[in-house]
Amino acid sequence: MSIRLADKFFASQNTINKVMMNWIGQAPSKCDLCDDKFHDDTFIDGKTTMGDWGCMCITCHAAYGVGLGKGLGQKYHKQPDGSYVKVSV
Repeated sequence: MSIRLADKFFASQNTINKVMMNWIGQAPSKCDLCDDKFHDDTFIDGKTTMGDWGCMCITCHAAYGVGLGKGLGQKYHKQPDGSYVKVSV
């Protein structure tokens, strides 16, 4: 693999990793379960004990979430620029 091709490959991989770590689209403003606004700039996009998925506050995730990780849920936290970044997988 030439250096130029390798640079392009790793640059594209870096872009893919950034996309996978950021919430894409409009971030939710309230919990899908209790309807309260997110107060700590953190939400969890995860599976519930009822089988459905939703964006949850920390309290509802503790009560109804099935955990964090692949196939369970991801935690996102708001950054100073307004974007949300995945802080746990």
